[in-house]
Amino acid sequence: MLEKIINTAFGAKLVYQDKELLFKESTLKVIRNLCERRLFTLEGYLQAVKKILPISYKIPIVITDNFVLFQTESSRNFTNIWINYKAIMDTKEVDKKLIITFLSGNSLTINWTKKGFKRLEENIRIIEEYKRSLETSNLSF
Repeated sequence: MLEKIINTAFGAKLVYQDKELLFKESTLKVIRNLCERRLFTLEGYLQAVKKILPISYKIPIVITDNFVLFQTESSRNFTNIWINYKAIMDTKEVDKKLIITFLSGNSLTINWTKKGFKRLEENIRIIEEYKRSLETSNLSF
């Protein structure tokens, strides 16, 4: 399972539980490609979420049921990390920093609070519920 995507001087590094892959593209380009492989654009997704749901900041990208990405900073910052929410086993706050423990046992510390993470979890829940409601409803406008 993919845990995170980080920038390196050589491109994007995809970190899985048991391996790492390096791509020459930026992390943002990799994210765009992941979205397009699932037949939607990142820009269209972000625009639709802002328009339809009460979320406008730090929008998580719900790609599949087991693949939900969020960013730790602005996507333009080199130090930004994209994290797969579904790969997280536990979080705890220490000195206003969030320690994320992945299912693999690996951990990562980011400059977030538990409150900010709870807000992210709520936004993921809202998006997932909206997508589920579309699957069970008749298409009507």
